[in-house]
Amino acid sequence: MSAHQERTPPIARRTTDGLLRLVLLGCVLALWGGAAAAQYLQAPAALHVQTTVSTGAHSPEEIVDLARQAGIKVVVFADHEAVSLAYGLPPFRNLLRRKQSQGGVFQYGAARYLETIQQLSAQNPDLVLLPGIESVPFYYWSGNPLNSLTANNWHKHLLLIGFRSAEQINGLPVLHGKLSRRYLPRLLLPSLVFFSLRSSA
Repeated sequence: MSAHQERTPPIARRTTDGLLRLVLLGCVLALWGGAAAAQYLQAPAALHVQTTVSTGAHSPEEIVDLARQAGIKVVVFADHEAVSLAYGLPPFRNLLRRKQSQGGVFQYGAARYLETIQQLSAQNPDLVLLPGIESVPFYYWSGNPLNSLTANNWHKHLLLIGFRSAEQINGLPVLHGKLSRRYLPRLLLPSLVFFSLRSSA
């Protein structure tokens, strides 16, 4: 080796090797990502679509017709499970209460709702129609019941997609939902023990 030749410092060699590995990894990921993306089909979709079942202006059948006219291939229905507000006077909130309801999947019938979408799917095999629910899991009241009540958090909604049975909809843990027996066997005995110990204390 000539006296004028300089050796590459070890840290420079390690840096160069690291950069080459990153470039190779990036190429592999780019090729793999392109192959994975080729497995999916992009389609125009309408999400969060409500019908006359809850607060929409069109029936499910009309929504499908409108989607077809607009060239939309995927429709995700998202009717409210219940368009309801209820206020009860303590301590008898369930006895002394006023409730306003304007429809929803509970009132329409969860089984009927799913069956309607399934029938439309069978009649329109070129479209993807998915049942969903826009849920209001919880709200609470503040203010004076005589002159100024405010419902808080009613507009904090959840969009739930992929229901396969009416039991899944009817079992949603929401204020205006039906009684769910899912956790009854697990919670009944501990609850009875808790309340009996509390009353005896």
